[in-house]
Amino acid sequence: MTVCVIIPALNEAESISAVLAAIPAGLADEVIVVDNGSTDATVARALAAGARVVGEARRGYGYACAAGVAATQADILVFLDADLSDFPEEITALLAPIQAGQADLVLGSRFLAGALAPAVMPPQQRFGN
Repeated sequence: MTVCVIIPALNEAESISAVLAAIPAGLADEVIVVDNGSTDATVARALAAGARVVGEARRGYGYACAAGVAATQADILVFLDADLSDFPEEITALLAPIQAGQADLVLGSRFLAGALAPAVMPPQQRFGN
């Protein structure tokens, strides 16, 4: 099964290189950074790190995710935030149940074991998540 990591990004130049570097080597067949109209060096840094960059002019996380899905033919899709609020090193554990045929969908949690500091997410995002 092929794996594509999709990373929606908007002005994430400060973190995108670190996010891409933290993806375990050999894990993904493809890494797509979906640029959602960045005005900083996000695109240049993503390209320099080896990601494929896809543009999405319509603003919004959902549009960016959908553009990433439309740009790949991979069997397994992994969505990862570009701001270092997720843990790329945990992708292997998320993929394991799918690759073993035990699950069709696996969700990570930012809230288990207190992994998310309260200041990282405003109250409306915490409620939504």
